Amino acid sequence: VYRLGARFNHSCKPNVNRCWIESLQMELFHATQDISAGEELCVYYVDPKGLFSQRQAVLREDFNFTCRCGTCSLPEAQGAASDRLRQEYQDLDERAPKVAAEDPDEAVDLILRVLEIIQEEFDGDPHMAQRAFNDGFQFAVLAGDLDLAQSFLQRAHEAKVLAEGDHAESRELLKLAENPGLHPLVQASSASKAPGKAQTRFCEDFENTCSYCGPDTSCDKSKADHERASVQTVSSASTAASLDLRSLD
Repeated sequence: VYRLGARFNHSCKPNVNRCWIESLQMELFHATQDISAGEELCVYYVDPKGLFSQRQAVLREDFNFTCRCGTCSLPEAQGAASDRLRQEYQDLDERAPKVAAEDPDEAVDLILRVLEIIQEEFDGDPHMAQRAFNDGFQFAVLAGDLDLAQSFLQRAHEAKVLAEGDHAESRELLKLAENPGLHPLVQASSASKAPGKAQTRFCEDFENTCSYCGPDTSCDKSKADHERASVQTVSSASTAASLDLRSLD
């Protein structure tokens, strides 16, 4: 289907993000870090958050090859450390929305740890970061901390631009970051004063949001489609290692 895009090889830590931009009606390949002359451009074919054995199994079954990228070729001790961080990421990512309804402050703390792992294990992957920042925004709204919520939304916008570039959807997110009172979740929270609907990944106004394509992106592709199309992204060093957003102005 995509004659150029089909030529990208796989890496479990790619340097290019692939995503569909609705406003452009275009499949976009966007560099997500500085790339040296002669360095291969790579996307990923499977969910890179998986453990080594999970990634290898899917790649062998669906694509008939064994990955020997830098991440998959780590020495045994480093590979085990990588898997521990990835397992912690998966556990926190699953737990945070479940605890948010009862204790949104704890959910925010979990998201801050998720962001630390994204920085440490995934080189600050901006696509993964924008998803985590979007979650943090919602949890902060539920906690009644609108200053923190705005900080999360600003970071979500920054990460979206790094992952996808500047386009209509990212500019719309910027408007919400500059005035979070326009966001449907903030409006709903202000109107009801009864938070407690964070048990799903996204608020009801974004129930069609795709966790692969990122916040504010509607998508009807299946998870398998996304994994085969390698719709997720790699990192940016601008996702700071110091991620205590509570200290932001």
